[in-house]
Amino acid sequence: MEEKERIRGNYTEDELYNLAMDGGWAAPEPLPGEDAEVNSFPVFALPPALGLYVEALSESTQTPPEMAGALVLGVLASTFQGRYVIEPSPGWIEPLCLYIAAVAGPGERKSSVMKAVTAPLYAYETRRQMAERVELSISQARRDVAQKRIEKLKAQLAAKPSETAAEELAEQIGLLNNLPELHQYRLLIDDTTPEKLADIMSEQGGCISVCSPEGGVFTAMGGRYDGGANYDVYLKGHAGDPIKVDRIGRSSNIIINPRLTMLLAVQPEVISGIMKDRQMRGRGVCARFLYSWCPSLLGKRSACPRIMDDDIRNDYTDRVLQALDGSESGILRGDAEFNQLRINYQQAVEAELGGASLEAIRDWGGKLVGAVLRIAALFHCWYHPLDAAAHPIPASTLQQAMSIGDFFASSARRAYNVLEYSGKYNLAHYVLDKLRGCEDLTITRSELLHLCRRRCAVSEMLKEPLSLLEEAGYLRLERKRDVSHRPAQTVLLNPLAKLM
Repeated sequence: MEEKERIRGNYTEDELYNLAMDGGWAAPEPLPGEDAEVNSFPVFALPPALGLYVEALSESTQTPPEMAGALVLGVLASTFQGRYVIEPSPGWIEPLCLYIAAVAGPGERKSSVMKAVTAPLYAYETRRQMAERVELSISQARRDVAQKRIEKLKAQLAAKPSETAAEELAEQIGLLNNLPELHQYRLLIDDTTPEKLADIMSEQGGCISVCSPEGGVFTAMGGRYDGGANYDVYLKGHAGDPIKVDRIGRSSNIIINPRLTMLLAVQPEVISGIMKDRQMRGRGVCARFLYSWCPSLLGKRSACPRIMDDDIRNDYTDRVLQALDGSESGILRGDAEFNQLRINYQQAVEAELGGASLEAIRDWGGKLVGAVLRIAALFHCWYHPLDAAAHPIPASTLQQAMSIGDFFASSARRAYNVLEYSGKYNLAHYVLDKLRGCEDLTITRSELLHLCRRRCAVSEMLKEPLSLLEEAGYLRLERKRDVSHRPAQTVLLNPLAKLM
């Protein structure tokens, strides 16, 4: 038998598979680590027309589909977040806002992709502003006249009491209060302070989207100007919890149903910075983002890419504009098959929160089901842009969203691991590599300690990594007696682990 057929020791691939079958071994779960692999973005899981647009945009800009694929989800959230919510079960309400962070290095054309996917949003915003500017000017003029008349009457009454002036003052105050205070329509904003963000959300009926190819919003969260972090508007805007802000010298903000979406394209260093911020991570800001780790195409890009077909671009633009023009709103619910699939998925995710796949990112994983349900609802709205509430969401749409959720889970593991958030798994990887390098599948704990002596000075340091590896299915721990009849722990490596 040729040496190249041997797998890290005395076994061939077929022998390892047979040993695994005989020993009742299953394939180990993926173990989080610094080199965690990210799944490819499942373009196939997007609604067909949306998938065509993502593929065409990625090709024309020579960027990975992970970038456009994630950002178009943010566009859908910006489009529908103010009109619909999803109710997976009685009393459980999820708004349709999303926090998207496409992560790519410098020179990866983040701005180009961001500009392309958000073009319909900016076009609609501009059109609304132009259409409403006359009405806005008239309304503001009427309010200014009433306000000036009120100030004049106050001065008259202060100088000389008059019943006629008092009656007119009351009349003018009533008139001013009945005049609607209109504001310029805003759909998107860029970099702003949390306080100004709350003001804008209040002016826009509670809905707004933060859109930026940079990470300045994270600096603003941390208190760029006053040195004090303010996360409430971001936390409540994502969850849809009421926002009530009272400030000295400024009007109060009372937003009953806030909806905040974020579309960001940032460099890995930005994500590293927010993860290192204990307050931001501890308060749950990091856990609310859907990270899309984009592989680099630098050095592989074509100088003459295929240009996007006008029909594909126009179809995407027309669908978004049509949806933005819609006025129907309501509560979205799934059909019977959807509900059963949701229950099964929720149970599976709950189990993974205690396993290797999500345990290291438990704060993020705890919000995965809600995020997947929001994505399913957004896909449903894309299919039915004008009357989504009139149709139950089918199980097939949830299945599409679950595939997207799997991608975001792998990307989140990468984002967290880069920051050594799951540093305890680093030692588990080190121990696993030592076990894979052994010729045999069985080794005593003392022998393993000797192999790992550079990072494990005492046997107690092996306890956690061995426990993590056993839980993930990479090994089994058995108690036996050595030649001196003293109890000794033996490590049995899963044969399939040598094939990974």
